[in-house]
Amino acid sequence: MFARSASGLPLVLAALVHLGSAPLRAQSPAPSARSIEARGGEVGLQTEDLAALRWRELGPAITSGRITRFAVDPRDTDVIYTASASGGAWKTINAGTTWDPVFAHERTASLGAIALDPSNPDVVWLGTGEQNSVRSSSFGDGVYRSLDGGLTWEHRGLESSRHVGRIVVHPDDSDVVFVAAMGSLWGPGGERGLYRTRDGGENWERVLAIDEHTGVVEVAMDPRDPEVLFAATFQRERRQWSMVGGGPGSGLHRSDDGGETWRRVEGGFPTEPLGRIGVTFCSGQPDTMYASAVGPTGGIFRSDDAGATWERRNAQIQSHWFYGELVCDPEDPDRLYVPMTPLYVSDDGGRTFRNLVRSAVHVDHHTLWVNPDDPTHLMVGNDGGVYVSRDRGEQWTWQQNLPVMQLYTAGV
Repeated sequence: MFARSASGLPLVLAALVHLGSAPLRAQSPAPSARSIEARGGEVGLQTEDLAALRWRELGPAITSGRITRFAVDPRDTDVIYTASASGGAWKTINAGTTWDPVFAHERTASLGAIALDPSNPDVVWLGTGEQNSVRSSSFGDGVYRSLDGGLTWEHRGLESSRHVGRIVVHPDDSDVVFVAAMGSLWGPGGERGLYRTRDGGENWERVLAIDEHTGVVEVAMDPRDPEVLFAATFQRERRQWSMVGGGPGSGLHRSDDGGETWRRVEGGFPTEPLGRIGVTFCSGQPDTMYASAVGPTGGIFRSDDAGATWERRNAQIQSHWFYGELVCDPEDPDRLYVPMTPLYVSDDGGRTFRNLVRSAVHVDHHTLWVNPDDPTHLMVGNDGGVYVSRDRGEQWTWQQNLPVMQLYTAGV
């Protein structure tokens, strides 16, 4: 309950009313007849009247906003880039002690993917438009590239991709980049599918396409052989009254020639109509892979022969259209993280799962980073911002200095 003032208003509200009625020290006095005449007879607030006012941050105070992806410099894990669903991109060079906005002056604030060039981590790629499919998901205008660690950006095309699920840069050739383009959330058409550039974004070719309703939400590259790629197609459409969260266009596809040709993954992985699909390699044991699928025969799948055959390990863990990322522990191929409303973890190769979070952490987890050199160091991005753990997820610290908000409406 709020304490109340003599007027009957809650004290906080009464204070705001009082402040709103008092003149601010920075305000200019009412214009005199002479100043009105000097303005050519114009009456009302003018630009010069506001010259002494400065914007200052008021929040968020107890939560942050939806985080979609991380990119961490492999040379120095204190250098972290964070992409958000509606607050642009942020960078820290001191492991989160301070954050700087690095994508605040472009044409969109909604980001779905961020990736560093393995050959030169100062080169940053951004895919705009968050990869989730909720009514509040904002769209973007294609992909951007920075050559100087986020100081400046150049637009590199795919403007009608609308939502980008993932960006993968070739480890040996910086000019070769793959972009998982989802297309518009609210209708068919646009740039949908898996796109590849061989000249750093000057030109793009669509190397995997299904139909006008189906885009690509995920792409993973074999850490031993960049010619081997797995891509997840996703048929979806948000409507004012419903959500089409899957269909016959959804599937897992494989290429063994750098994206030139593709075939539908079978060998135990479902081929009937599906929802959103996720796929990942276990970097410490790349023959082991995990994939998730939504549908009657969906769940968590594991392969121990580099994706040739698959075993359904769990039928209950299905991520629907709001989640889809899988993360394998870099040292333990049996430890699998599945960010969803809870943050699930399995220690037996995907057979059973438990909620890893037992402390005060926001729900709706969308992305997770595990330090490849120290698997006890985790970083999760969710609807409440960024949280860091140094003990394999037992305890978490909220990065409360990252001022990202998820805005749904505004009142005047």
